[in-house]
Amino acid sequence: MTRQEPQRQLPAATTTLATDLNTAHLHTAEFSGLVPDTLYAYRVGDGANWSEWCHFRTAKDVPAPFTFLYFGDAQNDI
Repeated sequence: MTRQEPQRQLPAATTTLATDLNTAHLHTAEFSGLVPDTLYAYRVGDGANWSEWCHFRTAKDVPAPFTFLYFGDAQNDI
């Protein structure tokens, strides 16, 4: 049986970056008090409009093998 955490709403901070191409907005939120090796779901919204649900699993609290995937865009002709 899975334990379900209570739903929480977290505030986000927005940083604006103005460039000669456009203005970008970076939104960040910090999750705290998470349980090791637990699957969490989150979505982003303004109260009326919401993103799709996204999921992540926290790391185990003991050493264990893991994998990750890196996506990058270095903008240097690679």
